Amino acid sequence: NQLRTPIPFLTHLKQCQNPDEFLSVFHDFCDTGYKHDYPSYASLTYKLARARKFDDVEAVLDFLRTHDIRCGEPLFIGLLRHYGKTGAADRALEVFSEMGKSFNCVRTLQSFNTILNVLADNDRVSDAVKLFGDAPKLRFRLNSVSFNIMIKMWLEKGDWENAKKVFDEMLEREVEPTVVTYNSQIGFLCKRGDVDSAKRLFEDMRTKGRRGNEVTYALLMEGLCASGRFDEAKKVMFDMEYHGCKVHLKNYGVLLTDLAKRGLIDEAKSLLVEMKKRRIKPDVVMYNILIGYFCKQGAASDAYKLLVDMQVKGCTPNAATYRMVVDGFCRVEDFIGGLKVLRAMMYSNHFPRIETFCCLCIGLFRGGKIDEACFVLEEMNKRKMSLDWDSWETIVRESCADDEFVIARFDDEAASTGPVGTVPGGAGTTISGGAGTTVAGGAGTTISGGAGTTAAGGAATINPDDHSLTFFMHDILGGSHPSAIAVTGIVANPAVGGQVPFAKPNGAVLPVNNGIPTNNANGGIINNNNIPFLTGLSGYTSNIGQNNNGNNNIIGGMPGFPVLNSAQFPSGTTLQKLMFGTMTVFDDELTEGHELGSGLVGKAQGFYISSSEDGTSQTMAFTVMFASGGYADSLSFFGVLRTAAGESHLAIMGGTGKYVGAKGLATAKVFTGANQHETDGMETLLQITLFLAY
Repeated sequence: NQLRTPIPFLTHLKQCQNPDEFLSVFHDFCDTGYKHDYPSYASLTYKLARARKFDDVEAVLDFLRTHDIRCGEPLFIGLLRHYGKTGAADRALEVFSEMGKSFNCVRTLQSFNTILNVLADNDRVSDAVKLFGDAPKLRFRLNSVSFNIMIKMWLEKGDWENAKKVFDEMLEREVEPTVVTYNSQIGFLCKRGDVDSAKRLFEDMRTKGRRGNEVTYALLMEGLCASGRFDEAKKVMFDMEYHGCKVHLKNYGVLLTDLAKRGLIDEAKSLLVEMKKRRIKPDVVMYNILIGYFCKQGAASDAYKLLVDMQVKGCTPNAATYRMVVDGFCRVEDFIGGLKVLRAMMYSNHFPRIETFCCLCIGLFRGGKIDEACFVLEEMNKRKMSLDWDSWETIVRESCADDEFVIARFDDEAASTGPVGTVPGGAGTTISGGAGTTVAGGAGTTISGGAGTTAAGGAATINPDDHSLTFFMHDILGGSHPSAIAVTGIVANPAVGGQVPFAKPNGAVLPVNNGIPTNNANGGIINNNNIPFLTGLSGYTSNIGQNNNGNNNIIGGMPGFPVLNSAQFPSGTTLQKLMFGTMTVFDDELTEGHELGSGLVGKAQGFYISSSEDGTSQTMAFTVMFASGGYADSLSFFGVLRTAAGESHLAIMGGTGKYVGAKGLATAKVFTGANQHETDGMETLLQITLFLAY
């Protein structure tokens, strides 16, 4: 068979991803003289209806009506279903009435059953009954599908009598009932607890030569299990094959669910062994039944073992599996175990509910697992999830060693300039604090404090004083007075490999008195191929040279110690990729304001490493020493600074002086290219806000 010739319009429409452009594409082809046919109209109508662009659908229908274009019934059947899904039953009824009149399309029983089902699903009972009764006038001969729709509608309303009348009418008109007809009634009777009536209907079904399918038996088994007749339900399952119906997974699932509900886990495991003997492989639903039971019973470790076992046996967990296990660990307050499953879950491209994220994060903070909790917060941020106010308040409180002590200390220091503090407040809260106070509050929060007061929350009013105290860190690369120097980095030439700490010896001879390293291969000259790449906290590399004995301190490269730019690398190579692994040691100033020469707060000493291949993450470890205490008071920080994000979180690992025993976290924001008139190097400005308890 030869392949069908592709239709240009359909090819273009398939590639179009913006629903707002579907109709424009149609008109553009019309303007070029392209003649559309039925497949074009059918595809366009389907895509517009699926995208809920019903105004554009009406435009297409007007075009079909005015040009008297002959269309197939499937176009309208699909449209009626989409109208029904959006609750537009009236418009669906209008379109059905116009078929064969305004539109050049022949109606059949298939479109009649479609509109009947739309009315039933939208709880338009009277309209459905009227349409069903008018079928002979409309020249439609009802079939089993028509009766099944009406029976289903009455059963969903809980009206067994009317459903039975429709069934009796079906038999009177000699319309052959299908297995669906019986299944809907058997399921209703079992849910109502009338299992014996369901069994009689099942026997009547068999007497009339209609075999049940696996759904029929599963419905009967559910009814028997619900009434405490498990052994009888099991017998029904084993009789299936005798009556010509193969046992399906859903039948075992009914028994497994009942055993799990009653806590008979050993019997449930025996059932799995029995399935294996019959060469029936359990699916993820069956494993989820057992895992769900273990989690509800507080046996998260058993649930985890089953999670591992199902993967060993070739069954892939789904999102529900992982969520139950993570929630199970959180329920027993094993948050490290929950985090372990969370990592596996995200690796499988599944994600928990925001409630699970919140519970896990709070639990980790309570257990003092700050780094792990920050990891959870970062993952939430990646997925644009956020904690609610109550969760944030809980985290702040739990991260405090003694709430009363912290609150009392804040009250003591509120009237004067003190260390950075944090006060949680709800909507409408009024807070007065000293300079440097950080307040997280809801809408309507009013804060009166010193300059440097930071408010996070809804609409807030801030009244700062006329003096300033802010925590800003100035990191300067290159120039005559650099505060950061790259000590290791990517080197492409083995001649200087010996300059990298702990590197394997490669023949390079290091100079003694400011000489040039020598090497038999190329003389060991430092050149464009081996200089360590410079990258600041901004993750951005500029053409900057490090200080060379006070000479050539210029931005833009310098003789004898060149700095690379993107034009000097092969195609496809980026500076960010080459910066991966660069370590930079810094001794940065901390100031009250953005300006480099503003009031000195202290010093920050440590190092950072470019720890992502795209150059957007820096792993930082440093200590901040405050000048006000003669540099005796200090705080230590560790974490990952993500330059591509608006804000990063760093863990406070402890402190000295009056900050002994301090813990908490800090937020860091990066400002690149700031205040370049104050230094001939490249400066990155880091704003740090503390959430501190000690």
